[in-house]
Amino acid sequence: MSRQTVGEALSGRLFAAETAIDAALTEAASLVAMLPAARAEAYLSAATGQRAFDAAAAAVTSLTQARAHMVAT
Repeated sequence: MSRQTVGEALSGRLFAAETAIDAALTEAASLVAMLPAARAEAYLSAATGQRAFDAAAAAVTSLTQARAHMVAT
């Protein structure tokens, strides 16, 4: 394989990884957005769902950091 061919293959993989992270970020953010309404609809106190909200928000943060690292590559 030539250097150009290897570079093109790596570029394709990088784009695919960035796209996958973007899709995961979209889904995780949608989940975070739904949690408060779902909690209210189920008539649960805010304290009941706080750990789940914190974990989902942390996942969004981690995905955002992963995206930044991939973009920097």
